[in-house]
Parts: sequence; C-alpha cells; structure tokens
Amino acid sequence: MIRAFAAVVTVFFLMVGPCLAQQTGSEVAPEIKGLLKTHEEAFQNKDMQGIMDLYAPGPETVLLGTGPGERWTGEEEIKVAYMHFFENFDTSESKLTWLSADSRGDVAWLSAMVRYTYYLKNEKTEFGINLSAVLEKTDGKWRFVALHFSNLAAE
Repeated sequence: MIRAFAAVVTVFFLMVGPCLAQQTGSEVAPEIKGLLKTHEEAFQNKDMQGIMDLYAPGPETVLLGTGPGERWTGEEEIKVAYMHFFENFDTSESKLTWLSADSRGDVAWLSAMVRYTYYLKNEKTEFGINLSAVLEKTDGKWRFVALHFSNLAAE
C-alpha cells in the first residue's frame, strides 16, 4: 500500500513539475528582454511602426508617463506620445541595467531599469527610468497592454 501511494505521488510530481516550471518565468525572461531590445532599437531609430507593432491593439492599451496627465490610451494617442518623445533627441543610446519578468499563460509582466543617453543638437543628457509593464501573448508574440515609465525629477 505504501509503495503504491509513493508511486502515485512520484508520478504526480513528475507530471506536475514541468508544468509548474513553465510558469516560473525562467523561460519568459529572455523573450521579454528581446522585446525590450526590439523596443529600444525602434525607439532609437524613431521607427513608429516598429514601436506600435509591440503594443496590443485596442482602445484600452495604455502608456503611462511620469507626471500628471501623462496617460495615452489606444493606438493614436500612443503614437502622439512617441512623436513627442522623438523630438527630445537626435540620437540616443540605452542600456538595460535590470530586469525581472514572469508570466502565467498568455499574460506576462515585467519590471526593469534602463539607462538612457540622449543627444540633441550635440548636447548630451543622461537619465535612468524604471519600467513596469503588462504584456499579452497574441499570435505567438508578446505585446504591451500597459507600459509605465518613471524617472527621478531631480536627476
């Protein structure tokens, strides 16, 4: 009886273990890091279509900024926000300094820190931002449903 119970428990954990391992985020972090890299490349190149391809379609998709009124929902408003961001630099560089990501099924979330260097008319500006996001996997690709960034005002 004890052997049968031990066998059942062993088989259960052998079957459940891989399912739980798939949901720990250990596999999603590289995908999310790749998505952020794609975002940064599109951002640096001021590639609006490349940026928008990373957002989930729909009127409830949201981008939140650092201050009052910095809320953009839906594709058109998010495009307007990025057009304003693009005005702040001629060229830019970024470095992902920290990332934590996890997922459950077709929903993922991330927290990240990115260091930016902007050049506008040969003037250099450096700053860090914190990112948090919720993503949804559609058609095999992760897309932002909500993205929020913040930085220190005194920085």
